[in-house]
Amino acid sequence: LVESPERTLIEKELHHAGTAVASIRLWPEEILPSKTAGVIGFLPKFRYLLISPGLLSSLSEDELRAVVAHEAGHLRRSHLLFFAVALFGFMELLLLGAGTASVVSWWQGWEIPLWAEGVVMVAALLGFLRFGVGFLSRQFERQADCHALERVGLRPFGQALLKVSWLNGIDPETPNWHHYGVLQRLRFLSECEAQPELRERHHQRVLHLKGTLLAGALLLLGVNAYFTSADARIRLLGYYLTSVSSTAEPTLAPLMVRLADLLYFEKELGQAESWYRKSLVLNADSPRALNNLAWLLTERYGDSSEHMRESVLLAQQALEQDEQAFIWDTLAEGHWQLGQQQQALEAAEHAWFLADSRNPPLPEAKLRYYKERLEVFRGR
Repeated sequence: LVESPERTLIEKELHHAGTAVASIRLWPEEILPSKTAGVIGFLPKFRYLLISPGLLSSLSEDELRAVVAHEAGHLRRSHLLFFAVALFGFMELLLLGAGTASVVSWWQGWEIPLWAEGVVMVAALLGFLRFGVGFLSRQFERQADCHALERVGLRPFGQALLKVSWLNGIDPETPNWHHYGVLQRLRFLSECEAQPELRERHHQRVLHLKGTLLAGALLLLGVNAYFTSADARIRLLGYYLTSVSSTAEPTLAPLMVRLADLLYFEKELGQAESWYRKSLVLNADSPRALNNLAWLLTERYGDSSEHMRESVLLAQQALEQDEQAFIWDTLAEGHWQLGQQQQALEAAEHAWFLADSRNPPLPEAKLRYYKERLEVFRGR
């Protein structure tokens, strides 16, 4: 907006409200043909006040001051910031839902189709915009109305609102998803003039709403931070398996292996070993459980010949079920710990051969691992 009496009036009103904007811009009516005003951005250096030329030319000085006072009310009360907080909380809620679904599918071995996840997320987003943002917007608009009432009184602001509805062809009796109807807004302001405590009551209501939004967003952030941790998965899965382990269902064996894997990566080797052994009681032919227990034994009992012989036996049993490079690698480690260098080298060569000849090829990092392991056994 170029230098003009209107710009000067707008700047004075913003200054009076203690709010600052980076720039005052004309609303692009050729793109969005609405006669309206608004603010965008919640950081002063990136905050703009927009007003459409059609509205600017239709308002008297008092009406323009009322419109700017309304927009300044949004800025003073940090409404845009709390829209961002609400969006952040919604994203955290989505993340919590996705995490819950992930854990359930992880436990049950389900695979949730991507299209189903997409449908749920789109539906949730539409619901959030329609009901969550809609509710929040109505409360914030009413608070900004109260600010305009305090600043200029009911008549100029009421006239400005009615002009906005007339210029845009809006029925003043009809509300929309994010605004109360114009006449409904004016009736509330009229009641506030007669009973100022109503205005203060609404300010308190919005303050509580902001506190709830902020607390909810932070709570969801904390819950997600913990829920996605290995500790949470270990506790949840451990609780579940402990509560149902008396049933001795073979279907529990994969869950026990998953729990043991989590414990292994958390360096809880004793508990991991226990759960691997429990899983093998239910399914003695699981190559994953056999291999992982065999590898764990080489780490935990490297100086125990008895445990190393068990490790070799477990790896051999795993190979009978599924001949994979990583199982040959485990067998190589067990042989080496027993001092059986030749058998260890032969097992490492098998591991490298299977890894190198796999189709589709393994990632370069994994191939390099098997190559380096082979060189280690040759060099030992």
